[in-house]
Amino acid sequence: MRDTQKILILHVKKFHTHPDCIRAIRGSSELCMDLIDSPEEIEKRLLEVRKIFPQIYADIYKNGDAIQWVPGAGEKENHTEWVNLLKKIHNAGKNLILYPRNSDELKLFHKEFGPEGIAYQINFKNLKELEEVEEWLKRSI
Repeated sequence: MRDTQKILILHVKKFHTHPDCIRAIRGSSELCMDLIDSPEEIEKRLLEVRKIFPQIYADIYKNGDAIQWVPGAGEKENHTEWVNLLKKIHNAGKNLILYPRNSDELKLFHKEFGPEGIAYQINFKNLKELEEVEEWLKRSI
């Protein structure tokens, strides 16, 4: 998680529940071996993960006052087609959770909405792409 002035970049490959979070970090095979070799260590890590999840959810969803936007089945996959509707929602004072398909779409959304009241969940191709977007966001404020 990085705080770049007014922009919060939370980079998680996937957002998992407690055991899945540890599996995502350690890997399935390693976690299985850990459960055999040191179950007390895994229990300790599970408790640590449980402690941070409520804060992560609160930060992302702004205490439940956010609209999560995912076009429904059969709708246009191009999220940019929905910008006008999303602007109405955002201008009504609602926070948005958006799922840009790529960094270009994230940049378009950021130009339209700015950093206030917006959370993005995006899968970057690699660390280089994440860092490029992070630098672009820093320059855009």
